[in-house]
Amino acid sequence: MSGRFLFFVLFVGFALCGGKAFAAPSASVLVNLGNIKYVYESPTVVCGSSPAEGCTRTTLAIAHEVRMTSDGRLMGLKLTFSLAKIEVEISTAHPKGSCMFDAVLKHELTHVALARAVVRRYAKEVPKEILARYQRRPFSYNDLSKVISVYQKKMNDERNRQDALLDKEEAREQLMKGCL
Repeated sequence: MSGRFLFFVLFVGFALCGGKAFAAPSASVLVNLGNIKYVYESPTVVCGSSPAEGCTRTTLAIAHEVRMTSDGRLMGLKLTFSLAKIEVEISTAHPKGSCMFDAVLKHELTHVALARAVVRRYAKEVPKEILARYQRRPFSYNDLSKVISVYQKKMNDERNRQDALLDKEEAREQLMKGCL
């Protein structure tokens, strides 16, 4: 993936300058999908502000490092997209191995899978967009930080939208119905 992406960056940079060689910014992308911490300690689980059978808590992050020329042009960009925290909590009211425990675990792991998919998607899109913007108009480190903050918010909003769809009341009823 990174070899093809770097080729794309260099090719686009070469083409945008009318075929004249120049030092196009390079980009590298790291993706860390994190490790799950399982919590099974209490019969009462609070997710957000509501009681629940289980809860998945994730923290999505975009970290960046840059190399700039002495005149302030971007030489290199390293982006790290990660799930910095993944915690899956299940109520001890559901014994391990029970239908309800398994159903809640499956539901919570679906939240994890959705969050990981969001991270993967943004790890593909954001570097391309940043470099395309930079090619149109070079920007400073502060501008880059602002752009990354915008994408961080978009990434979190997307994860929250997907979580809300998964947690609709109908989905919760299906979860319970399967174990009756």
